[in-house]
Amino acid sequence: MKLVLLSILAVALLLFGCTAPSAPSQPAANGTIPPEQQGQTGALVGNDRDAHGCIGSAGYSWCEAKQKCIRAWEEDCLAQHYTCSLQLVPSSINADDSTDLQYAVSSAGGVNFTYDCGNEKREISTGGLSTGSYLCHYGTPGTYNVSIYANGKPCASQILTVKTPEQSHLTANCYIDNSTIVRTVGPNYYYSATVRFTGFVVNDTLLVECGRTKLTSRLGSGAFGGMSTSEEVYCDYGTRVPEVDSIKISVAGVPCGSISTR
Repeated sequence: MKLVLLSILAVALLLFGCTAPSAPSQPAANGTIPPEQQGQTGALVGNDRDAHGCIGSAGYSWCEAKQKCIRAWEEDCLAQHYTCSLQLVPSSINADDSTDLQYAVSSAGGVNFTYDCGNEKREISTGGLSTGSYLCHYGTPGTYNVSIYANGKPCASQILTVKTPEQSHLTANCYIDNSTIVRTVGPNYYYSATVRFTGFVVNDTLLVECGRTKLTSRLGSGAFGGMSTSEEVYCDYGTRVPEVDSIKISVAGVPCGSISTR
């Protein structure tokens, strides 16, 4: 009789004592439930997977373009690669001046490209390669991080410095382009050249000292907006021999050089 009872106890231990409870299933790194755990039942953590196996409670959703589960705040659901670049010409301007924003963007579609341009926000047409430029006006001195955005996220940027007139004159420079100098000596006396300059502001004064005659003009804007970078200057003496040995040229009190009249 004792032998029978011991046999029954041994069988019971084998059937019930060696069975461990199953562990709750956990989502894999890609947001899906592993196949070996998908058949388990009970109160499972993250057991709200969709038809693709993405765990919604963990923030995953199915991305058809990439054929996987993603978290929208970690990566875009974009199958295509996109590129963008920009260049500011120039990257340092004076207040109330403009810079030329030159851009190039490329995508297979589905990407909304935008960029900041002064107080404006502009869009770039998408699909394939798109290039262009736009003059951006800045009235307030400061440092600006000018960027192109792809679906609201920065993908290219460059720093723009907008200076006050006082800051500009600290680095202002001008010179006479010697390759443009023209001298006509007798019977008429005529001299001309191109003066090139940087760092000045609109309405700074260009002074040409021809001798008894002094010519002044205001620096103005270029043909496409923004600050001009050169001016043609001349002194016409007619048949009169110049009374000075050289013609002195300056911008806002900054010497640019001189042209010999001899």
